Amino acid sequence: MALEISLLIQIGIFVIIGIIIGTNFADNTIRKWFGAGKVRPWKERFPDYAPGIYFLLLIAFFACIYLVGLEPPIMYLLIFLFIAALSGMESLLEKIHMRDSVDYKFTFLIGLLKAALAVALMWVNIQLIS
Repeated sequence: MALEISLLIQIGIFVIIGIIIGTNFADNTIRKWFGAGKVRPWKERFPDYAPGIYFLLLIAFFACIYLVGLEPPIMYLLIFLFIAALSGMESLLEKIHMRDSVDYKFTFLIGLLKAALAVALMWVNIQLIS
């Protein structure tokens, strides 16, 4: 019974991490708190070559995992750096593509918050496994 509950909690943690990182739910909620409006659609925010840059970052992340391994302290750092790099790249592309907007500042700060939340949730997950 305890194993089933632990497994459900772990699955729930990964679903929450996926929602935080993969959707605009967290972005829109935080922007609403600061009165900045909703996130603009992808085509308005980023140039056409943005998916290629994300793909290169993903390859670099997997190369780091292959070279370093996934020991828990290093894993936390790698996950934080990967999400922070993604948010930094998003904010840089946003600044380049939308010259008159200050949305890139929100994008970067929200990305750092997402990275911190993902690391915290991964830490909770590791503590449940142990």
